[in-house]
Amino acid sequence: MRSDESSLSRMRPLIISFLVLATGVAAVPVFWFLEAEYNRRYPPISFMDVAEEPAILMDGIESYGSLKDFLQKLDARNYAYQVDQPQSQSRRTDKPVFEIVTEKPVFEIVTVDIQAYPHLGSVGQMSVSFFNGRLSSMLFYPAEFDGYLTALQVQIGVEISARLEVRPSDNVRIWSAVDHLDRSYVLWEDARLAQEFDLWMKLYVGS
Repeated sequence: MRSDESSLSRMRPLIISFLVLATGVAAVPVFWFLEAEYNRRYPPISFMDVAEEPAILMDGIESYGSLKDFLQKLDARNYAYQVDQPQSQSRRTDKPVFEIVTEKPVFEIVTVDIQAYPHLGSVGQMSVSFFNGRLSSMLFYPAEFDGYLTALQVQIGVEISARLEVRPSDNVRIWSAVDHLDRSYVLWEDARLAQEFDLWMKLYVGS
């Protein structure tokens, strides 16, 4: 742990106690503000960790897998694919408290698009996303959506309805919906990585 982080950790309860004693109820919003700033500077997770137990997503593919390993599997099956350029956020940011300047944790999204991916008797376009180098979600557009949905429900043993999330296991989320081009899709994702993504956006977007 860095020395400035350690110092702030030790001083934090003292600062908050002083504010409570000095201003009473007025300290509550100040506490919330300091809490938010502290979490932005020192998030509770690294946004880079790899879980010991990955989730099993579409077609038996595991979450948290690396981009390199996934591309090797596609090459072994002779699938045609395209890797989109990484989408990233600047790591440098100015913080409003005491004019502190710090860095955001790394944020990078890489997407692999496969035009003709077969699954459960259907063929369709699939987009696989990697959040900070870890396979996080799989978006599938089957050519025959109704037939695919029926086969998928039989496989996982859970009924899937539009815009209704299902959880076949603790860390797997699946739902179907329609995109802005009126195309029906099914999304598989690791709930832990989705929560990490949401947390990063909450802490750093607009900061």
